Amino acid sequence: MRFLHMADNHLGRSYDLGQKDKRDQSRQDRFDNFKAILDLAKKSQLDALILAGDIIEGDFFLSQDMYWFLDQLEGLAPLPCYYVLGNHDFLWGQYVTSSLTWPRNVHVFSSHQLGHFDDEKNQVRFMGQSWSHGSGAQTLDLGEGDFRPGYQHILIHHGHFGGRDYFPISPQAPWLDWLDYVALGHIHKYEKYRGHIVNPGTPEPLMADDLGEKYVLLGDLGPHQLTLKPLSLQKRELKRIDFTLEEDKTFSQALGELKKALDPAKDIYQVRLGGYRKEEDFLEALKAQLRDQVFGAFFSHDFEESTYGEVLYRDQEEELLGRLIQEVNRQDLEKEDRQRVLDLAMEALLKSGEGHD
Repeated sequence: MRFLHMADNHLGRSYDLGQKDKRDQSRQDRFDNFKAILDLAKKSQLDALILAGDIIEGDFFLSQDMYWFLDQLEGLAPLPCYYVLGNHDFLWGQYVTSSLTWPRNVHVFSSHQLGHFDDEKNQVRFMGQSWSHGSGAQTLDLGEGDFRPGYQHILIHHGHFGGRDYFPISPQAPWLDWLDYVALGHIHKYEKYRGHIVNPGTPEPLMADDLGEKYVLLGDLGPHQLTLKPLSLQKRELKRIDFTLEEDKTFSQALGELKKALDPAKDIYQVRLGGYRKEEDFLEALKAQLRDQVFGAFFSHDFEESTYGEVLYRDQEEELLGRLIQEVNRQDLEKEDRQRVLDLAMEALLKSGEGHD
């Protein structure tokens, strides 16, 4: 059987950008990405769509968003969608269950107990349990499980693999070996814990560490065989750039080199500036120009710290004090010893000038 596995879309959220128009666009990116995933599902001859939790972001999801969401899932019919609600979407899921109607092709797992849905045609049993208020402190336990002879079994779960919180699965659980595929959600990066236990990560960057390509997983499950293909449909990529400023580099040179590094402009960048510390006006003007250049840019600094002697040398390079510092720096001394010699030399120099104009 063929399936598409996604998780942690967080529809309704946006990347934390400064300008409102960019936050609004980032919010729309997530909906556009979700639509692209469903378009892929329609043309991939799937047998199942797996939704492994946090597909929507409860605190930012609007009523009109929910109607759009339900319409998109219904548009996949007769393709079955198997949906485990995560810690960010279970309240909205409970609202739909109690006040609205899930499309017939959408199978939502109960928050109260482990449940299953059977695909009779492909002889696959889908197992799972949605989140509830107390799930974070629980560990998922299938016990003897409700395994059906002659069927393959897929567990859909939103939680940690290992650890003690966020509805974890114990890596030592014996029933893991009885499952043919474990479709996880919750962690935002692609993780393959074992050959058949996989987390696709978020398909669109949301947090500061959601770097690089983001995926959904196209899977084919056969007797004693599982193949997975990560597919990227993201609208923007979060990238990290390290850039070294040099003392003799002009503003135009630094700006031109950074503009080349921050390409394409549609992406979001974390820029770490290092090397020689320029004056604050230089740095702020550089940041302002780059923020206008790309969709999103965030800056941090990792500059080399200048010693007191280095600052004095830059200020007094052509004077006697500058030549003294230069001579001390030529000596093969440890940093602390060099500083001590500089202190003594400057003290002597200052005393020799006392009483003179």
